[in-house]
Amino acid sequence: MRKRSAIFVLTAITIAMAMVDGVVARQKYNRVAVYVVAERGEGSFLAPGVPDSVRDLRSEIPKRSSLRLVATAEEAEIVLKVIDRRKVHQDAQGAAAFPVGTAVVAVPIGTEGNLLSTIMEVGDYRRPIDVVFTGTAGVWRECAEQVSKRLHEWVVTNREQIAARKRPQR
Repeated sequence: MRKRSAIFVLTAITIAMAMVDGVVARQKYNRVAVYVVAERGEGSFLAPGVPDSVRDLRSEIPKRSSLRLVATAEEAEIVLKVIDRRKVHQDAQGAAAFPVGTAVVAVPIGTEGNLLSTIMEVGDYRRPIDVVFTGTAGVWRECAEQVSKRLHEWVVTNREQIAARKRPQR
């Protein structure tokens, strides 16, 4: 009797593991293939920091449930090109007011941030994804996380159109 119970339990575990493997395989298959590359500008030069942002994006893309990273553009359904990353200054969005004697002095408040510029390509369709982040710690990684989040949202919204592009034309 114990032997039958042990065999039954082992069989159930094997079946459960096979089902989990199948679900994982389907999830991976349903993910959209993304290739991340640095876009070289005029004269084949890269903007400073772009290679670092490519690395950051390559680590962020696989964290999204709709995306998977691939090694070549030929394997990709989406090519994400990193164009630029730089510090930016946004003009005053408001002001801080301070009483000075009987007068009030208003000082405009501008912000500095970090801009990560990318272009997403799906076939001949191109769409910029730009992020400005004004935090202090890990700003470039945060920019990459926000780009991957926006890419994920776009893929979820357009999953049917992306899938239609993969089907062979008749």
